[in-house]
Amino acid sequence: MVRSTLGVVLMVGVLLVASACADGVGQTALSVTVTSHEDGVTVLGDRNVQIIGTVVGASAVTVSSAAANVPASVSDGTFEATLRLDDGANDLVVTASRGSESVTVTLELVYPFLDLSPFPVADVVIGGLRDDVDQSVSATSVAGPYSTAASDGGRLYLGDFEAQRVLVFDSFPEADGAAAAVVLGQPDFTSSGAGLGPASFNGVAGVAAADGHLFVPDRANHRVMVWTSPPTENGAAADFALGQDDLDSAASGCSVDRFLEPNDVAVAGGRLLVADNFNRRVLVWNTLPTSPSALPDLVLGQVDFDTCDAAGATAFGSILSVWADETRVLVADYANHRVLQWSTFPTSNGVPPDVVLGQSDFETTTASTTAAGLSNPHGVTSNGNQIFVTDTANHRVLVWDAFPTTSGVAADRVIGQSSFDLGAENDTNQDGSPGPGVSAATMAWPYFGTIVDGALVVSDYDNGRYLVFR
Repeated sequence: MVRSTLGVVLMVGVLLVASACADGVGQTALSVTVTSHEDGVTVLGDRNVQIIGTVVGASAVTVSSAAANVPASVSDGTFEATLRLDDGANDLVVTASRGSESVTVTLELVYPFLDLSPFPVADVVIGGLRDDVDQSVSATSVAGPYSTAASDGGRLYLGDFEAQRVLVFDSFPEADGAAAAVVLGQPDFTSSGAGLGPASFNGVAGVAAADGHLFVPDRANHRVMVWTSPPTENGAAADFALGQDDLDSAASGCSVDRFLEPNDVAVAGGRLLVADNFNRRVLVWNTLPTSPSALPDLVLGQVDFDTCDAAGATAFGSILSVWADETRVLVADYANHRVLQWSTFPTSNGVPPDVVLGQSDFETTTASTTAAGLSNPHGVTSNGNQIFVTDTANHRVLVWDAFPTTSGVAADRVIGQSSFDLGAENDTNQDGSPGPGVSAATMAWPYFGTIVDGALVVSDYDNGRYLVFR
């Protein structure tokens, strides 16, 4: 199945038509035409898909997908049906029938879904080793992977917090031991160290890429660095920084134009979202900023841009990660052991979330090691259908196979442990204690996960590597 991180249905042709000759003299030819999805359909978060079309000469129309099969309503030559897709479904079949005759139209879908086996082993290890720890500084190693991942459709970007750099791969690595092609934040692949200026970092905490732009939160310099075209040379300077007046300043504050240790960025639906960690808020630009003077349009977690001390059950404790698409927002609230969900994208400041994961309600903030519990989750990501939470202190990733509509829903899958009640680091024999050794199925302080080109990329910090699950 061809996958798309945007979850868009891909179809060949503009209008899909099927027809059959009549069995008898004078009968109208049997035909069916699907008109509702000629430009594709987005299948994200809600598996209910509506199909509309026209039919000639048919007495019945059905729509099916895997095990699901529903009759369409037919009136005056048009038909309509709503079908709930099975997990991982990759096609819809529309069948028009008359007696023994039938014609079909098949719609090929892209339905992003990561169907992992229990206790999965990573398919690829980037920047480290499968059975040991290497935290050196080179083109093939990662000293401290405390970052999300990003792709611009070809190249892969990975942050290296300890070495104060971003590694750039020409393509998504298909095997262990891949070497980066370009490094940002340092002049070469063996240099490290923090700094301030147009080409230096002091705490790389995330990456996002879209429309040719690269966004990197530079945490301790209280800024988000922006490249307006993909950098192709080592040590390439950023074009500007959000949160600062210039590329040589590192002021912090609680205001519309300042950050306090921004930790993550997300780009979705033309918007930019920044997790402004110690200001306990998410800032939203409705269009991608093109200069340092561009100010955010919306704030979540606070009532306005000059307030950073919100209190209450839905206030953020410490936010380290944000994910969004065109209609929803997810925030990892590390200090309160939970993930907050907005099922509809907010349009005004301070709108509270409507669903919480990791807790039974918004008032509870207890850490736990269960299918419904979390302990210091740093990261959250999604492919539009599933939610992936890096449950850091439990050394695992929890997976929800659908967006919940109520709070406290238990996860469907776990990565990094063989069961929901285990939570030790590098528990290779799954006895509830660390070790022995390291494997590509276990983790030690996983901080962030990102869906990139349909795969889950997890930053496995203490093991000095990124794990890729497909």
